[in-house]
Amino acid sequence: MAIASKSQILKVLKAFNPWWATGTVHPSFTKTYRRFAYYEAMKRLDQTDLR
Repeated sequence: MAIASKSQILKVLKAFNPWWATGTVHPSFTKTYRRFAYYEAMKRLDQTDLR
């Protein structure tokens, strides 16, 4: 026996993902993040004197 039905699971998923219905994502979810390791790796890759 299932703990929740498919319709109950879908209802919860829709509540946590309102952009499924609206087609737009709230601006607070679209902010950019600075990832230290990425930028450090890119600095190294841009160095032409490295082999």
